[in-house]
Amino acid sequence: MTSRGRWRNAVYGTIALLSVAFSLIAVRIPFLETVEEWLIDFRIATLSVAAPQRSDMAILVIDERTLAAFPYRSPVDRAFLAHILDVLDAHGTRAVFLDFLFDQPTEPAKDERLKTRLRTFARPLVVSYTSGDLATADQRAYMDDFVPRNLRGVANLVAGIDGGVVRWIHSGREAADGGLIPSVPYAMARKLGHDVESREQRIDWSFGPDSQSPPFPILPALGIDSYPASWFADKVVLVGVDLAIEDRHLTSLSMFEQGAAARMSGVVVQAHAVAQLLDGRRAPEIRTAAAIAFPALAALAGAFVVAMGIPLVLRYGLALACLAALWVGGFAAYRLFDGLVIPLIAPSLALALSLTLAEGYLGRTERHQREFIKRAFSHYVSPKLVDRLVLHPEEMNLSGERREMSYIFTDIAGFTSTAENSDPKALAALLNDYFDGICRVIFDHDGSVDDFIGDAVFAVFGAPVVQSDHAKRAVQCARAIDRFASAFRKSEAALAFGLGDTRIGVHTGPAVIGNLGARDRFKYTPIGDAVNTASRVEGLNKYFGTRVCASEDIVNASGDIFARPLGRFILVGRSVPLQLYELLEEDDWRSDYIARYVEAYRLLDCGDPAAKGAFDALRQDRPDDSCVSAHCQRLEDGAMDTIVRMASK
Repeated sequence: MTSRGRWRNAVYGTIALLSVAFSLIAVRIPFLETVEEWLIDFRIATLSVAAPQRSDMAILVIDERTLAAFPYRSPVDRAFLAHILDVLDAHGTRAVFLDFLFDQPTEPAKDERLKTRLRTFARPLVVSYTSGDLATADQRAYMDDFVPRNLRGVANLVAGIDGGVVRWIHSGREAADGGLIPSVPYAMARKLGHDVESREQRIDWSFGPDSQSPPFPILPALGIDSYPASWFADKVVLVGVDLAIEDRHLTSLSMFEQGAAARMSGVVVQAHAVAQLLDGRRAPEIRTAAAIAFPALAALAGAFVVAMGIPLVLRYGLALACLAALWVGGFAAYRLFDGLVIPLIAPSLALALSLTLAEGYLGRTERHQREFIKRAFSHYVSPKLVDRLVLHPEEMNLSGERREMSYIFTDIAGFTSTAENSDPKALAALLNDYFDGICRVIFDHDGSVDDFIGDAVFAVFGAPVVQSDHAKRAVQCARAIDRFASAFRKSEAALAFGLGDTRIGVHTGPAVIGNLGARDRFKYTPIGDAVNTASRVEGLNKYFGTRVCASEDIVNASGDIFARPLGRFILVGRSVPLQLYELLEEDDWRSDYIARYVEAYRLLDCGDPAAKGAFDALRQDRPDDSCVSAHCQRLEDGAMDTIVRMASK
């Protein structure tokens, strides 16, 4: 990756990181936090799985019909409450919770009866208690006298950030005389043998078998004497009021209801919390890992959509698709993965901010690059071809097509070590002169410079304009590049750097070519196996020490006969040998030496032992011919053919 690419990716990464940080802070704003809570509530209320009505719990309610049987409505008749305890004790109830505050006297005899019954009740019992500002000093003193310390359970309910919706189990309150009085659910759980630590946690709401059936059996207390004992035996029974205007609360389940159903009685809320602790369940809520991971993924998605370089409409379409996937996935995950809660507000903010910031950065970058791209395009394609395309744009298919083309790859031998030990500015000036010369040669043969890769050049013939003679042009261009590079290497500036040989690879074959980036970020380039083969042909120069290596395909396609065979190479990952040739100048090809080389190669290809003597004679005539030396070494190593198996790319 280039330094520019690394810088761009670093900017997009920073944008994503800032977007995540902002979203995690912004989601703590009360309004946004409330919206996130509502979205959790909506999933709980609409997507939770129904369950059979609980058989281990029951709720006895003091309703309007029950109150009508007594001379006064409030406080609830305490003799009747004592009678309820008598019946539940006799029926073998597992445990009882009385959801009533005994903070003032009523009729002395009835008060005394209930007070005594609380102390003599044989089963686990919890009685509502409150402290702090919710009761006066006289009320607290009366409650402390009426309800023994070991029976108290704080009945307060905890609302969410919006202040009105009950979502949390209270942990308890510190008593006036020291110590912690647990909340009702924790007090009940401990009395039933569950070792649970008092802490504020979200309520995991229970659900009945259908919308008309509550999760717990709810019975009017007025009929306490007529109910079968089996209805209460070994059950946790909660006793409280169910009145239209008293002790009713908006909850995660009821906030989406209308009318009387919009609020839940306090005793039913406590029943949900008690059931949760008895079952050891954890409520659906956003875990810390998810709270960070999903905004991070959303922010990366927003930056990545912009970094893809696709058209603006597609960018925003893809961003909206990501947002839709987040929300649909958030609801689907809750239903499919047992109440898994995915945050929605923070990731949405992170995606939107990341997209906006990345778009701003991209817009600024594109403004600076637009003119440069316009100027640079003509530097990669022959001006003659550019003029032709202006007049005949239909000749260039930007959408992509498969086409026969020819390819040239060049590379400077030993350039890496040269670059490491050279002055960067001087080296850059030398390379610019070198590239200018290479490009002129390519343009003279109507080729297109597709890319510069370090010190390498990649040229294409047969695109963007179709050329029936692209193979011939590529072969002729390769020789011309070799002549230019050989002369350039002898220049004073190149000699000062000790510039190495320019190695050239030429190949022809089909590839897909078209606009593979975005139209605004023009990248007209070929891809395919033929392109990869051309690159590997250039690299095989190193094996025989040649400068211009060509495949048999392009030698045959060009009709050029001025070449000598090098060998049949089996490349890594291939099974079919690739016949390679060294391109020669016509005078060299017509020499007696090359004729003798061709005959020696034929003998080696046939496995004739006479090949060794023929190649040895050639080496004596031209010891500097690295190709002949390579074959001599192969023969000394026992090879008796022209097949060369490459161990690496």
